[in-house]
Amino acid sequence: MLADPNPSANIPGVVWIGKERITYFTKDGNTLGQLMRGTLGTAISGTLVSGTKVVDASLIQNIPYTDTYKISTFNGDGSTTAFTMVNDSDSVAFTASASSQLVVQVGGTKITDYTVDGSSTITLGTAPDRGVRVRITKKTGTVWYDQGSGTASNGLGLQSATGEEVKFLQQHPAELPEN
Repeated sequence: MLADPNPSANIPGVVWIGKERITYFTKDGNTLGQLMRGTLGTAISGTLVSGTKVVDASLIQNIPYTDTYKISTFNGDGSTTAFTMVNDSDSVAFTASASSQLVVQVGGTKITDYTVDGSSTITLGTAPDRGVRVRITKKTGTVWYDQGSGTASNGLGLQSATGEEVKFLQQHPAELPEN
């Protein structure tokens, strides 16, 4: 059964027929309407033949996954270079062990002149001027496998994990478009 589109939210249904991606905004039984063929750069395959395999690629087929963002904002005072990263939404301090874990913006411009030391403190190379906004963002992905006691993984692998992403994969076998 193909997903129902949501035209009021501008969310189409999506199918693959062969190598062509097609979106639709109406569905009546097995009949799709308001089609847009050759979406996201796929080529229009010509005439669609009755009985050709149709693969659902709608949002219901997407793995349930959400990144987590921690954002800490400050206003420069012209002299401070060290800032303690505290998440604006819950006031909990967060850490970074490498500068690659962060995006730092000063006055809306991304900078790379800063250091982190594994604590919740970040040190900028230059103090922002008075009133200039400093924004520190740390994006964290969801871990798909079960964590061990004091280790990153319990060693059992993805097939034994119990997270929402793994449950989705186990319940929705992959059906890929044909080559």
